[in-house]
Amino acid sequence: MVNKRIYTWDEFDEDVEKLTYFIKDHIKAIYGIPRGGVITAIKLSNLLGLPVFYDLDEALKDFKQEEILIVDDISDKGNTFYNIAAVNNYQTASLFVKKGTKFIPLFFCRTCEKSDWVCFPWESENKKMKRDNE
Repeated sequence: MVNKRIYTWDEFDEDVEKLTYFIKDHIKAIYGIPRGGVITAIKLSNLLGLPVFYDLDEALKDFKQEEILIVDDISDKGNTFYNIAAVNNYQTASLFVKKGTKFIPLFFCRTCEKSDWVCFPWESENKKMKRDNE
């Protein structure tokens, strides 16, 4: 059974503030994994005054791997993070980590069960409704 978890804008703001505390001295640039990581990356960029990139190759022109934070909203199965960061030297962060993921980011705020479906506030109502029927 899928458990729906509604994640609010207030929780998002609180979690991004937590992330800034942990990452502020470790990074010089931010890359948000499309789509879910982009919103978090922009918010972190604004709070920390760091550049945000939408193309990782562009970030690598000016920064070393270890200076770049790779951000996503959730490490679900972990494939996206794993494919980008597992064999490289990037810093990684996410709002959520699902139990059983194959990649645990260095920084994260919340955990959830494998069966949980996190509904982020930036997702459209159509997508939420579609998920409700799955």
